[in-house]
Order: sequence, then structure tokens, then C-alpha cells
Amino acid sequence: MRYLNDYTLTKMQNRMRDHLVEVIFTRRYDAISKIHSGEVLNYVYGDVGTVTAVLLGGFLLFLFITVFRDKFKRLHKDMHEESGDDKTHPS
Repeated sequence: MRYLNDYTLTKMQNRMRDHLVEVIFTRRYDAISKIHSGEVLNYVYGDVGTVTAVLLGGFLLFLFITVFRDKFKRLHKDMHEESGDDKTHPS
């Protein structure tokens, strides 16, 4: 699982970085020269990692919830029925 996570994260980061570099190289020089080169490097190598980690984490959370939703609902219902606290079906 760790390998798949690292592989996916790296692929996403590389694609986003490639896209950013392509955008930078296709812009007019006067449009991009207003931003300091260190700031651009920070965006490309720092912020891209943060964004991809958040996106991947959100996707994995969504996938986890989707896969286990029915099981958790069933466990929750069974737990309430066993305790006699059946709030899922009000009287």
C-alpha cells in the first residue's frame, strides 16, 4: 500500500510540475519576469508537493469511505440495536 501511495503521489507531483514548467516557458517574458525566480522555484517544488498530498489524501479518504460505507452503516445499526437505543427508526 505504501508503494502505491508513494508512486501515485510522485506521478501527480511530476505531472503538475511539468505543467507548471510548460506554462512558465510559454508565457511572455515580461509577464513572468515580475516574479522572483526563487519564488517560482518554491511554487514548483514546494507548493506542488503540498497540493498533491492534499489531493491524494482527499481521494484516498473518498475511496475508503465509498468502499466501507455500507459496512460502517451496518455496524452502526447493529450497535444501536444491541444497546436498545434504536434511533434509526423513531417510534
